[in-house]
Amino acid sequence: MKKIVFKKLTLTLALLFSFTLAFAQMGDSNVLEGVKDTKKYKTIEVIQMDKDLSVLTSLLYMSGLNESLESLEGEHTLFAPTNAAFADMSIEAFAELTNPENRAELVSFLNLHFLPNKVMSSDLNDTQKVDTPNGTISVYKNDSTIGFGGAVIENADLETKNGVIHITNSAVAADK
Repeated sequence: MKKIVFKKLTLTLALLFSFTLAFAQMGDSNVLEGVKDTKKYKTIEVIQMDKDLSVLTSLLYMSGLNESLESLEGEHTLFAPTNAAFADMSIEAFAELTNPENRAELVSFLNLHFLPNKVMSSDLNDTQKVDTPNGTISVYKNDSTIGFGGAVIENADLETKNGVIHITNSAVAADK
């Protein structure tokens, strides 16, 4: 019985993920079209406005971390994977991540994408290591590319009322 329920839940989540990606990729691909000043909005509000960050937004709500972001007053940094970054994950990995029984793993995964202080791209340097409660994350930087935990920053320094967002091409991973 539990296997049937788990399979149905996994299928439902996989379909939800597919539909989210399909709808999120419709229309123009401009980041925050129509938003002139992101500094007027909190981080959670900015990512909710960007249709290409809808999967991340959904995961934040599933984990309950949206409430932390809504009430967070201090400055912080968010490395925000795009919907395409999540589409690159295997269905199995995504289903495991979004399984309600694995909420703690989802929270740990999402926490890899946050730093408790504001870090601009110019503050990051090559061979830098960032220690987090969930592991050490390596920084890579050359003339044209900045990497953080294996993710390449595609759109850097999107300042918000309470921090900064760096949009990435994949999920952040701790060093092994």
